Amino acid sequence: MNEEAASATLLGDIVSHIGELKLWNSVVDIQTRTADIEQYFLSDPSVPGYVIMSQGGLFGVLSRKHFTAAISRPFGREVFMKRPVGELVKSIDVEPLTLDENATIAHALRLAMERPGELCFEPLLVKRPDSFGLIDVNMLLTAQANLLEQALHAKDELLDEVERTADALRQTVAEQERLARALSEAKEIAQHEATHDSLTGLPNRKLFLERLEVALAMNKQGPAEDCAVLFIDLDRFKIVNDSLGHLAGNALLIEVAKRLNQMVRKRPVAPVAPGLPPRAADTIARLSGDEFTVLLTEKITSAAAMAFAARLQTALTKPFQLGAETVVISASIGIVPSLLGYDDTESILRDADIAMYRAKFNGKACAVTFEADMRVQVATRLHIENQLREGLGKQEFELHYQPIVALRTGNATGVEALVRWRRPDGLMPPGAFIEIAEETGLIIPLGNWVFRDACETAKLWHAALPDRPPVTMSINLSPVQFGHPELAETLEELVLLSGVDAGTVTIEITERSTMTDPDRALVVLKQLKAMGFRLAIDDFGTGYSSLSYLHRFPIDILKIDRSFISNLGGSGDGEKIVIAILALADSLGITVVAEGVETKTQASSLRDLGCQYAQGYFFAKPLPLEAMWKFMHDPGAAVH
Repeated sequence: MNEEAASATLLGDIVSHIGELKLWNSVVDIQTRTADIEQYFLSDPSVPGYVIMSQGGLFGVLSRKHFTAAISRPFGREVFMKRPVGELVKSIDVEPLTLDENATIAHALRLAMERPGELCFEPLLVKRPDSFGLIDVNMLLTAQANLLEQALHAKDELLDEVERTADALRQTVAEQERLARALSEAKEIAQHEATHDSLTGLPNRKLFLERLEVALAMNKQGPAEDCAVLFIDLDRFKIVNDSLGHLAGNALLIEVAKRLNQMVRKRPVAPVAPGLPPRAADTIARLSGDEFTVLLTEKITSAAAMAFAARLQTALTKPFQLGAETVVISASIGIVPSLLGYDDTESILRDADIAMYRAKFNGKACAVTFEADMRVQVATRLHIENQLREGLGKQEFELHYQPIVALRTGNATGVEALVRWRRPDGLMPPGAFIEIAEETGLIIPLGNWVFRDACETAKLWHAALPDRPPVTMSINLSPVQFGHPELAETLEELVLLSGVDAGTVTIEITERSTMTDPDRALVVLKQLKAMGFRLAIDDFGTGYSSLSYLHRFPIDILKIDRSFISNLGGSGDGEKIVIAILALADSLGITVVAEGVETKTQASSLRDLGCQYAQGYFFAKPLPLEAMWKFMHDPGAAVH
C-alpha cells in the first residue's frame, strides 16, 4: 500500500483493514438518566462516547471527556446525575463532527484537526445507511500511522509523513496527560471545597458525619467507650458580631478554629484489637455559625472526655486580639462520651447538642455529659414552646401584682406587675416558661403584652383613685427585650396608647442586661429616661455592675436582691452589704427598694437601717387584679 492508498482508505473500510480500530455502535435514548451513562462509561473504559437519540433521530454526541468535565464542575453531580442525559448534552452545546462512511481517513482527520483545540480529539460520528457509529480520533490517528508505516515499505518518501504523524501523536498523548492532571487537580479542589468550611478550612458537617459514621462502624467491632463527641457553642459570640461587626466575628471564628485545631490528635493510632484497622485522627469541624464539633477517636473514657473539654475551655478563655480590640469569650460544651448503643450519627450529634444546651442552662462556660433523661427534658421544653405559641394566641396569660410598701407608713405606693400563665391544670409561674420564651423570641410579643396590660391597669387605677397619689407600676424587661433594637420606640408607643403618665411607670432591668454592652445600655436608658419613665436596677448585688457605669446610668431605683435580705439578723454579712448599698444609693440620690421581705424582723431591720421601701410575702404575695384592688383599700387583709 502506497501513501495515496493509505490516505484514501475509506472510514467504512478501515475497520476491516486495521485490527486495532473499532467502530462503536454506542447508542442511548435522550431520556436515559445521567447516572446510568456514568455506569456505562465505568463498565467499558474503552468507549469514547455515546450517540444520543431522540424519537429515532440524532440528538447529539456525549464524549467521555465532556461527560467527566460536566459532572466535575461545582454542583455538577448534584445538578445532572438524576436528570435525563439530554439536559447534560444541552449544557455542553458541542456540535458533533458527522462524516459519511465513504469519507476517507485523510479527510476525516483533516476535519477533526481543523476544529478548536479542545474539540480536536472528540469522537467522530460515522453515518451509515441504517445506523450511527463512533470512531475515536486517537485510534484513527493510530490507524493512519499504521497504514503509513505499511506504505513506508513500498515507498521511502512516506518516512517524513510518518514522523510528522508520530510527533502529532506524541503531542496528543502529552496534551491528554496534561488534561488528565488538570482534571485530577480540579477534582481534588472540588472534593475539598465540598467537605471543608470555606471560612476556617476545618471539615464541615458533611465530612464530620462521614468520619463519625466510620467511627461508629468501628465501635461496633471493638470495645465500648472508645470514641467521644463534643458539641461546642461559643458564648457571647453574637455580642461580638453585633458590636464589632461581621468581619470581626469571622476573624474570631478563624482564631477559635486555630486554637481548637491545636488541641486534637492529627495522626492515626494503632488499632485497639488485632485485625482492626488503625484508628483515624481526631476531627475538629465547624458545623455552622459559632458551633464546632470534635470527634475523639482514640479509646477514651467519660472522665477523659470531660478533661479534654476542660482543656478546650482553658484554651478558649485566653483573650483574642482582633485588630485593636481584645475579646474574651467562653464556650458551652456538650459531651457524648461513648458511641455504644447508637445506630446512627444524627442521634449522636443530637444528644451532644442537647448536652450543650444543658451547659448553657447551667450558666454557660461549662461542659455537660449527656444523660438519657435529658431527651425527656428537651421534649418537655419543646412541648412548652408549642403551648406558649398557642397560649399567646388564646390570651392565656394574666398579670398578678405585688405591692411595694413604704416602710414608715405601711401604705402601698406602687406595685410590680408579674406575668402568670393560666393553664387548664392551674397557674404556671414565670420560672417555668420565661427562659423558653427568651430562647425562642416569644418573649418579645409576650413582654409587649405585659407592658401594655400593666399600663392600661395603672391608667384605670389612677382614674378610680383621683384623690390619692398615683400608684407607680413597675414592669420587668427581660435581657432579650432590652437588647431589641426597637425597644424604646415600642415602649413609647405602648405607653401613649394606654394613656398613662410615663412618670408613673417604672421599668425594671437586671444588672446583667446593662453589663452585656454597657455603652449601648447607656444610650437606651437615656432614651427611656427622656420619655419620662422611671428606671430601676433589679436584683442589685448579684450581677456585674461597675460602679463607674452605675454613676453614669440615669437610674432612679436600686432593688436589693432577696439573698441579702434573707441574711438580715443572721451571722452573715447581709446587713453590712445592705448598709453599703443604702449608703451608695444615698450618695447617688437613688431610691432603694428591698425585695423578698418575709418576716417582721426583716422589715423592722430595714426600716431602722434607713431603707424606705420594700416588697415581699410579709406584706403580700403577688395578687390577682381584684385581690390587689382590695389590698390597696385594706392592706392588713393580705399581710402575712
